[in-house]
Amino acid sequence: GRQTVGEQQESEKLTASQLSVLYEAMENAEIEQALLRVPLFAVLSHSELATLIKALTPIVVNNGEYIYKQGDEGDTFFVIFSGDVEKVVESPGKPGIVMGQPLTTGHYFGQLGLLNKNERRSCSMRARGVVELRYIRRADFYEKVGDLQALLQRDPAEWRRYQSYFK
Repeated sequence: GRQTVGEQQESEKLTASQLSVLYEAMENAEIEQALLRVPLFAVLSHSELATLIKALTPIVVNNGEYIYKQGDEGDTFFVIFSGDVEKVVESPGKPGIVMGQPLTTGHYFGQLGLLNKNERRSCSMRARGVVELRYIRRADFYEKVGDLQALLQRDPAEWRRYQSYFK
């Protein structure tokens, strides 16, 4: 009994669960590419990077909404999964000024919040259009991935770059 063309096509179709595993793998690969560009994460092993990817939380922000405001306490790192985010510098009593080109898919921001307990945001970040982000808070990073200070100390050059943040 040879398979008909119809039966053969049917057997080649991916099940819903196989598709979702495939999409998740593709998503994770894209996020990994973005994370590999973050100098701070150069010290992470492959398995630590994989742990970080799993620990990231997805969030959707609508057009014109602020992801955070200038002066907010910063304890969260963000990577842009899709969309554009603009950097806005606020001054009292004036409309905010958009600085430079927007950050887009694969870019990241807020990394200093992972380092410093007293980090204050130096500018606001605002969604331009609908933006999908992945984020992790400092406490979750330390709990799930590791102590960033100890991780950075593996690499003397990276440690010299960032040690002042831990003072």
